[in-house]
Amino acid sequence: MPSVAALAGFLFVAASRMSYPFALEWMESGTYLHVLQVLQGKPLYAAPSYEFIAMMYPPLYYYVAAPLASVIHNIMLSMRLVSVGSSLVAFAMLYGVGRARQLPRSLSFLAVGFAVAAYKATGFWFDIGRVDMLFLALLLLAYLLVTIGPGREVFIGIAAGAALFLAFTAKQQAVVAYPFLVACLLLERRLKKALAFGVSAAILMGLFFVASNVTTEGWFQFYLLTLPMSAPSPLSGFTVTWQILLAPSFWPLVALAIFGAILALAVQHRRQNMPRLISLSLLVLPLLIMSYLTLAKQWGYVNGFLPAAFGLALAGAEAVFYALETPVSPRWARAVVLTITLVLVWLQFGVSRYDPRDQIPSADDVAAGYRALDKISQAPAPIFAPTAAYLLDMVGQPMHFQASAFSDILLAARSNPAVEDVLTRYQADISEPYLRGRAATAVLPDPNWYAQVFSQKNGYACESLTGDNAPLAPLTGARYVLGELCIRR
Repeated sequence: MPSVAALAGFLFVAASRMSYPFALEWMESGTYLHVLQVLQGKPLYAAPSYEFIAMMYPPLYYYVAAPLASVIHNIMLSMRLVSVGSSLVAFAMLYGVGRARQLPRSLSFLAVGFAVAAYKATGFWFDIGRVDMLFLALLLLAYLLVTIGPGREVFIGIAAGAALFLAFTAKQQAVVAYPFLVACLLLERRLKKALAFGVSAAILMGLFFVASNVTTEGWFQFYLLTLPMSAPSPLSGFTVTWQILLAPSFWPLVALAIFGAILALAVQHRRQNMPRLISLSLLVLPLLIMSYLTLAKQWGYVNGFLPAAFGLALAGAEAVFYALETPVSPRWARAVVLTITLVLVWLQFGVSRYDPRDQIPSADDVAAGYRALDKISQAPAPIFAPTAAYLLDMVGQPMHFQASAFSDILLAARSNPAVEDVLTRYQADISEPYLRGRAATAVLPDPNWYAQVFSQKNGYACESLTGDNAPLAPLTGARYVLGELCIRR
């Protein structure tokens, strides 16, 4: 069964690279810094500085990974364990939502298969040390609690509100689902559950946001609301991402979902199918909106399509349900419907194929990492490694901000005067240590964004970090290599 093969492929890749000591994706370095910040008892949301700049996410993921890291003494592994565990929970919750919507076990598992098959198209993200999968697991838990029933409506409604709140503390996009889930319950006339869910989720999310903002003196709102809303959102960015990266990987599933909706509305039972279609739309639409909001941003990447991939997976399984259960006559017409459905299902799994070897670190990758560590450990301190600051912790050196977090502020400052004011006040604190030659060593990426700073003119001698050997580079996400080691003469 293709669903089993897709799940086995993901688990094989995840198990093969879980203990890889270096970043699989360059933003794992930023997550590493946040987990370390928690372990050291330092605040996550404070004025930006050379030592630390927060990323634009709530804190739950870091607080889940940190206790695990303190037990196993391995931050990178703890992050990936959280992500893999969250992925498995997300798959289980998606299966549960299918069953709660009265899909048979086989079709509920097909929905899981569609979602797992999106591993490649969404950047091989399920096991990456990022917040996405914990967010999805908790969001789908809220979906499951909303859709199950009837029975214990108030209690389960409150539990669903708590689950959505937890999803919000992992990634703020969870709030997008709030009105849709309330509407879904109102559509089904489950008024007590709608009230319990709506009130509990609103109170918990509101109190959390206000308390976090007060205790951080407004920095929580700056990082989680002001910065994301200030980033440019060119429609062309979403269009290019969809056309080049996503449409080739999801067109059969989109076609299947549309075909299922046509079937449900075109036959004599469309009146009884309409409420089910509307409730499905209320579940899927917020997931599509979440993905659009991410992919439309200038810094959006294909992992932003993860919510939509899970939504389309559920819609695809429901489409197969309509194809199997909707009476179609004459017989030849039913045969055509089933054939089209089967072809689209197999095409979706077909376009999702990938070679797992491309995503499993090789012996050369491991050797490249340790060669880089060896050179860095012998270099004079202080050391500046803008895209791989986690390596400094691995050699016992003080760490600093991740370049991407600073870039978020620089980008948002172009369009938001409030962010520009923050940048004006704190840019010297962030930039002085490396702009004024205080860094004795710089570990620089290729492409080198800091070539003018760490140049021969400014007193630095640069050499290849790897020589003739393979460089240290992430396996997915933004493509770059650690190319140069520049030392102040």
